[in-house]
Amino acid sequence: MRLMGAAAAVLGGAALSPAPAVAGVHYVYVPIYTYRQVQTPYQAPPNVELPLEITDAPPSAMEGSLAPHGVVAQHEVRARNAVVLQAPFVGGRREMPAGTVLSQVRIRQSATTSTAWCDLRPDAGGILAVKFDCLGGAPDGSSLYALYTVETDDNMLGVSGDEQPRFRQRFETPVAARPARPEERPTGRIGYEWCGGGAPDAPPKFEVAASFQGGPWEESAHHQCVFGAWSDDHAAVVVDRIRLTLTAPATGKALTYKAEGRAPAGPIARLTPGGPIQTQAEADAQAAAAAAGLREAIVYDSDPGKVAAGALSKGDVLMSHRGHLGVTGVLTADVWRGTRRGPLFTTLPGQALLPAGQVVFGRRVDAEGKAELVWCAPHKGADGRLDKAICLPSDGHGTVAVEARPALMPSGLLMPQYPEYVSPPQVKETPQDLPPLTFTYVFKGWRKETAEIGLQVDWGEGPVSVSSREVLIGPSGGAVVAVPGGAIVLVKGDTDTDAGATFIPAPPVAAPPVAAAPGAH
Repeated sequence: MRLMGAAAAVLGGAALSPAPAVAGVHYVYVPIYTYRQVQTPYQAPPNVELPLEITDAPPSAMEGSLAPHGVVAQHEVRARNAVVLQAPFVGGRREMPAGTVLSQVRIRQSATTSTAWCDLRPDAGGILAVKFDCLGGAPDGSSLYALYTVETDDNMLGVSGDEQPRFRQRFETPVAARPARPEERPTGRIGYEWCGGGAPDAPPKFEVAASFQGGPWEESAHHQCVFGAWSDDHAAVVVDRIRLTLTAPATGKALTYKAEGRAPAGPIARLTPGGPIQTQAEADAQAAAAAAGLREAIVYDSDPGKVAAGALSKGDVLMSHRGHLGVTGVLTADVWRGTRRGPLFTTLPGQALLPAGQVVFGRRVDAEGKAELVWCAPHKGADGRLDKAICLPSDGHGTVAVEARPALMPSGLLMPQYPEYVSPPQVKETPQDLPPLTFTYVFKGWRKETAEIGLQVDWGEGPVSVSSREVLIGPSGGAVVAVPGGAIVLVKGDTDTDAGATFIPAPPVAAPPVAAAPGAH
């Protein structure tokens, strides 16, 4: 199955600061991302990662002829860590005999990162989905006593971004394992897949593809063929770090080439649709640089608030905590309704959606793992109460007006089928007199593999539900919920509606940092 990721691509182009919109004037707006997901301040979705490293073995497929979807510059990759079972394990989807090598996988959720050790031999069953058995327990893998199943749409765990980890059971007798030697760790290949086709005078296009333990090659579900540009002398095609010299005229059905260059040996960052193949050091440096000027979208009071302890029943409050919106401002120009044709946007005279002087606040959104800020304007209904927010994200083509709720804590920015395009907001960031927020985390009961947690917010007009999230049960049998000031550990009681709660203090935890929103100054 050729699915490496279902998330939308990051579009190219430098971010511009457009001039204030004027009715009847048109200009070009540069897209940023094509998908927006608002994050709540208490729980992010599970994130599964298979840490890999490129070995120093010479790349293969560096010369020859290939058909569309052939892969050039194939580098050997290897699991960074693995263990070898010293006894058989029976109880999963398939037997793991003694000597089975399990690759280390990281499952990040809430305030914790769990280590699991997964049997990543190519899956023999499942057409629409692939399931891998994983064992959890001691962080070093020496004693394994919990069974997970991780379901994904591809055969190379940890690259698609849609993996669903599920805790199955804890068993009384642990399974012993030893560290795998480097030569025992599972291996695979990663390279650049030719997309085929193309105009005769255009450079051939490629995308990152990967295969693990003999499984099929996996690439982006959307075929994000972003690599391939003529060199300055037009004598070769530059594909990421690889230089391809075409030894015969390219056609849409065959490519004859000779490749030079390689990706550096060593740990690589998590693969993302469209690539590139990035070293872990490069990814860490970029993250550090991006974090330098970030701010917090929600600021919590230093007082930890009301925290539950001891026995809980369904509907009980885990924590109640006050905070306020940390990024606010005012519009310095009207936001105009308009029309878009391709990259060209034309404002409509007399069609201002939001007036200059309108108070706005920033909400953190995620797109392809990158955080940024979207400006939202609170809106009052006919009864004078705040009933919704008008948010201004991009859909990849231009700024779109989206109604979202709750008014001061939008929990989703769903793009309409027929978007209403508007001019990008011009914002001056200044403190604004918006009401304080009270966040309440509610225990909603246990499911088979998760604890269900609800989040409510109140700005003085009564509590409003923001979202409900299921928190994965860990190998220890508990669920960890990140909250401001630390984390709450939940342990299952006698029934599905009972739990025991323990608060673990930590430095104050705010919503993840966000970058400056387009148009802010």
